[in-house]
Amino acid sequence: MQYRDSRGATQVPEDIVERDRGATNPRRLCLLIFTVVFLGSIHASFARATVLLETSGAPVPVTDLAAAMDDLRAHPPGSAPFYTGTVTLPDPVYENGGNSDLDLTGLGFTLRVQSAGNDPTDCRLNLGGNAFGHAAGPTDIVLSGIELHDGVHLVTGLTYEMLLEDCILRNIQDVESSMVLERCHLDGVELAGGNIFASESTIENGGGSFGEATDAGFYLTDCVVRNITAPFLFHAYDFGFNTTSVILQRTVIQGCDVDALIRSEGANVRLEDVAIVGNDGIVLDYASNGLPTHLVVTHCTIADNRGTGPLIQAAEDEFGDLLDFRIERSIVAFNDATVPVDYSGVTPLVVQCSDVFGNSGGDYVGSLAGYEGIDGNISTDPLFCHFDAGDVYLSEGSPADADCGVMGAYPIGCEISGAPESVAQSMSPLQVWPSPASGAVWLSWDVPSPASVRVTIFDLSGRTVRHFGGVGEPAMRFLWDGRDDAGRLLPAGRYWIRATDGTRQSGAGVTRIR
Repeated sequence: MQYRDSRGATQVPEDIVERDRGATNPRRLCLLIFTVVFLGSIHASFARATVLLETSGAPVPVTDLAAAMDDLRAHPPGSAPFYTGTVTLPDPVYENGGNSDLDLTGLGFTLRVQSAGNDPTDCRLNLGGNAFGHAAGPTDIVLSGIELHDGVHLVTGLTYEMLLEDCILRNIQDVESSMVLERCHLDGVELAGGNIFASESTIENGGGSFGEATDAGFYLTDCVVRNITAPFLFHAYDFGFNTTSVILQRTVIQGCDVDALIRSEGANVRLEDVAIVGNDGIVLDYASNGLPTHLVVTHCTIADNRGTGPLIQAAEDEFGDLLDFRIERSIVAFNDATVPVDYSGVTPLVVQCSDVFGNSGGDYVGSLAGYEGIDGNISTDPLFCHFDAGDVYLSEGSPADADCGVMGAYPIGCEISGAPESVAQSMSPLQVWPSPASGAVWLSWDVPSPASVRVTIFDLSGRTVRHFGGVGEPAMRFLWDGRDDAGRLLPAGRYWIRATDGTRQSGAGVTRIR
């Protein structure tokens, strides 16, 4: 499953049809510029509407931004998707609370708002309790390299998805807009409706009516979702059009406190390479509404979750609306639940090549009774690497490395071959956060006195991929951007980090997801 990339190319799941959206490359300017570009079928012709503002490094007042919008309306350049108006903001912090509640109705082209340096920590817009803007009907909006915080709704009245690239959203409530998120960080955001397409993004600390969608869905790949307190993490209700899905791939869900992580009422659910670890509440709660539906859990690790009912519960109506219900190559271990699965329905439950072990209410009991020992199913300790620390990679020799393939969300391998032995064996006070990580990683190490610290990062083969360090106080902090020494973004996988001050060393593992 893939999403639209930053160049405007659209790659979507086969069951989803998404509009094309134009986008332009960022320009590192310290002026507010609108540029309108028409792409012809044979040759390119250009129309330009430009508003130049003397900023002298100062924040652009909202009156200037509004005037630029008015100017562009007065000189309409054309219509989307062939025209894109680009607003490039300087990089000071916009904390005056005025850059909000913009009138985005009837623009007739794709509006792209970006920061000059494409770094959201340098271009922060305080919404002052307002929405970023309001629209009526179809409006294409792209935000890139910007932080928006302390607002409501984001953009009201949109009928198209917003595209957000390399953005940070903090403390924004009742976001009803459908969004495409690429490499974004949502902190304290309440999603109250609309489709969410997210890749390489982190969503944390939300609450309220988080994740409500009617005839809309959630499509996440290479994401981290954590510390959400809400009735449901993802609540998808299909009103009868059979278009709603919850599709999660290569995603981590951790530390949430909910009634159910996923509540489906007639919505398709597919979980693939997903780690669901250390949450409070039901993992999957499915209720039929008469629509043909798929429930698929494949290559997942479901561990250390707690609840007062079953881990997975599903009720199918008498007409057999479930097209299939499958649990494959997954690990369900050390959960506190009455039973792992409670299913009532006429469609057969298929369980293959899975390890169900150490659950407080029993393993192959309830709806799983009779599945142990057939079709590659086992009940054996999966031998997680460091389960107490939330590390659910598999140790060498894990029984989850079976003839039918590796079970669970992660491969075999705890330590990095080729890393110094004294480091690889050390579970020392080097702190790494977050892990898994879809973006940058913070490293923290307490040393006895101010010292020169050297940090080395190894890949799975033991090859050194990154060096950095510095001199500082006893509490040392470093930020690793996920790149190697040549500045190339490293692939997803497991990495080992060593820190040394010349007299002692310590190490820790980190998982990068993309």
